Amino acid sequence: MAAHFQIRTDSQSSSQSDPSRFDDLDSQTQRGSFNGLAVAACVYAGAYFLAYMADWLTQIAADGFFHFLPTFDNVVTAVSIAYALFVAYWCRRQKCDACQFAAFAMTFLVVGSLGISILSWGWERESLVNKYSIESVDWVGLWIVAFPAVVALPPNQVLWASLGAAATVPAVMTLSALVHGVPPEAGNLHWVTIVRHSAPVLICVGIAFVSAYRVFHLARDVSKARRLGSYQLRDKIGTGGMGEVWRAQHKLLARPAAVKLIRPESLSKNGDQGSVTTMMRRFEREAQATAMLTSPHSIQLYDFGIAEDGAFYYVMELLEGRDLKSLVQESGPVPAERAVHFLRAACDSLADAHHRGLIHRDVKPGNIFTCRRGREFDFVKVLDFGLVKSVLEPGETLTQLTGTNATSGTPGFMAPEMVTGEAPVDGRADIYALGCVGYWLLTGQMVFDGKSPMAILVQHVKEDPPSIRSRTEIEVPPRLEELVHACLAKDPDDRPVSAQQLGDMFAELAATLPAWTQDRAEKWWRTNLPKLYAAPLAGKLESSPWVVNG
Repeated sequence: MAAHFQIRTDSQSSSQSDPSRFDDLDSQTQRGSFNGLAVAACVYAGAYFLAYMADWLTQIAADGFFHFLPTFDNVVTAVSIAYALFVAYWCRRQKCDACQFAAFAMTFLVVGSLGISILSWGWERESLVNKYSIESVDWVGLWIVAFPAVVALPPNQVLWASLGAAATVPAVMTLSALVHGVPPEAGNLHWVTIVRHSAPVLICVGIAFVSAYRVFHLARDVSKARRLGSYQLRDKIGTGGMGEVWRAQHKLLARPAAVKLIRPESLSKNGDQGSVTTMMRRFEREAQATAMLTSPHSIQLYDFGIAEDGAFYYVMELLEGRDLKSLVQESGPVPAERAVHFLRAACDSLADAHHRGLIHRDVKPGNIFTCRRGREFDFVKVLDFGLVKSVLEPGETLTQLTGTNATSGTPGFMAPEMVTGEAPVDGRADIYALGCVGYWLLTGQMVFDGKSPMAILVQHVKEDPPSIRSRTEIEVPPRLEELVHACLAKDPDDRPVSAQQLGDMFAELAATLPAWTQDRAEKWWRTNLPKLYAAPLAGKLESSPWVVNG
């Protein structure tokens, strides 16, 4: 009997403190600042080089002969450009934590301003005295204004860094006066010139503070929107018609998690209110079904709720590995003993679901995942119970959870009775789909293929599946092919009675095959997924662990 599972509105979100520091922002927003600083550094280096070349060529044209700029100018230019390129490289590598980044970004703002000021001012240059004797905005001012627009940092940090950057203008002018003296053209009012020249830059500091305030608060709002209950969304790792999947981190625990969420507005764009309600019911049903399952080979549910913006979400364990669709696409058909290993584990998950009166109805390679669990490799998890149906609810039709006139499931893996509706749909429909999965694992091909979903469905109803051994180069034991074809029988009565019975049959077959041991599995992972093999369990995944099916 289906469990009662009440959707709760999260009560913790409103009590969360607002992010007030850069390291309080979510990782995706932080990454945007990393990329923004890298872009700013590249633009700085390019603009500095162009300004240097323009100054050099202009002086050559004015003097009428070829010569190099003074050594001091060349050194300052080389150091400024090299430092900017280092900043860009360092940001792309993202080898620091958030606190280090904030300090590094503010340092670059000040040092970059110093580089601009040094090259753009010199009392000894008589032509510059008249140029800078009027109120104008220095290039440093432009740099100060532009910086917080592309790098999200707390406003107070930007203010202090901008003041430091603005201070480079009078500092360089004063130092130049002490070293080179003030030319007669400047008269006794050179201090007035310094003040008049620095004032516009200070105005730019105020503009930068306002810009930083707006940009950081937008980034903070985004981070708050990505906080669901006790979990902070980090990186989007999958998307589909049903919603999104994010990598998340618990605010207190070190345990990473996967958050699947669906926003009502994303549904209303493509359908009427009835379809939105149907999709939300399907999402709730998936959480209910997943919470009921206790098989170690079913995805584990941690939490479920509604965010402040109305988004439904549930939190599950984060898996490291490959779904069977990607695995075969990347590495080809698997050995018979490994295919049996995968199928036995899937049978355990389905047997648990069927025992609780639930039918998965969307068993396919993309919903079966082989992952690393501690030091165990090739541990199988069955995912996405979004189309689950309780056999104890006779009043509900197949289309009630999938939309008007829609057929639930994936065409390449649908049992004939699901297509025609002429027979009751029970756990043997999942067995048929699992037979299709076995066929895929051994051949790398679908049982039936066609130019349209309808053509494929017709073949599932009317045509016999081709022999497995005729479509693969790997060695397939006759008993394994016999079991897979038994699962693909058109009449449900001709298939194995239950997933439990099928799992027992695969166990008997496994005893006659070379063992798929942990040593073999670990060797395969070390060879084919070296980054995942070498990474710590809570480390960064090599690729998206699974996508949302819809």
